[in-house]
Amino acid sequence: LRRALVLLLGGDPAVGAFVARLVAAAAGAEGVAASVVRLLAATHPADPGIAVGLLLNHVELAPGEAVFLGAGTVHAYLQGLGVEVMNNSDNVLRGGLTSKHVDVPELLRVVVFAPRPPHVVVPVEQPAGRLAYHPPAAEFQLQRLAPVEGAELVVDRPGAAVVLVGAGALELVTHAGTTRLQRGDSVFVPAAEGELRVRALTPGAVAYATTTGAPAHAPASGA
Repeated sequence: LRRALVLLLGGDPAVGAFVARLVAAAAGAEGVAASVVRLLAATHPADPGIAVGLLLNHVELAPGEAVFLGAGTVHAYLQGLGVEVMNNSDNVLRGGLTSKHVDVPELLRVVVFAPRPPHVVVPVEQPAGRLAYHPPAAEFQLQRLAPVEGAELVVDRPGAAVVLVGAGALELVTHAGTTRLQRGDSVFVPAAEGELRVRALTPGAVAYATTTGAPAHAPASGA
């Protein structure tokens, strides 16, 4: 895997010809690999990242499903809408499929070259329209909150939180006041504001709350 990535991102002119043949072969082919190549070539033609994409696991997530990616894992987000949560980091390295600079030596230094299956995070269903996602990382957790119209859910949070509204309209209630949010809105709620409640104002309202750390009842090693 290391030698393949070095070859594909090393700037060898032969890689461009190889990628062109790969794209041509995928044009009339069937299967997941061919569809990934066509998708990437449509937006990033001749990019060596098209070939890198074939070295990765292909993961398709249905609504409500999640996957955890550890540090050093090369990944590409292909299509669809999802919520991505990251812990604090001093770097975001690119490996292709971009017009921005690709620092190949630094990328090779941090990438984990170990084949492994995707780490799917199974949500824990809790009462009253709540799903809790406990990744194998102590830095963060995620909750999906879908209270019925007019009802409230208390966000289980050991510290600060970021709330993103995925559908409908909601109110966030803390001792500091009330904030109304629509689909696409987000807000940071400091830990000092105490209990955080989410109230649905419309049918089908959904919010995602990312909080620090795992609560005492959650398995520290994830689902």
